[in-house]
Amino acid sequence: MFLCMRKPEEKSEMWERLSDFVGSFSQRTGLAGLLVNALDLDTWLPGGRYAAFTLALIALAAKMAVAGGIVTASDNAPSALRSKLRRAIRKR
Repeated sequence: MFLCMRKPEEKSEMWERLSDFVGSFSQRTGLAGLLVNALDLDTWLPGGRYAAFTLALIALAAKMAVAGGIVTASDNAPSALRSKLRRAIRKR
């Protein structure tokens, strides 16, 4: 009931203080700014987004290599296919 009796200036001041506390994502101020800075790769990882992409690519390649297992003689391509592969590689 006391909130209803406040003057309009006091209400707007309360919203201004709340918006200052919450802040802005784009300007990185207040609580929102802290969250953006914590999640931004450029702030906590040397090299930023490029380094994160490179690390993810290396991890994926390692995971695929482990999942592929060991290559045996039975996994090799037949000789006819090998000759076609050699020709295709030489054309490049």
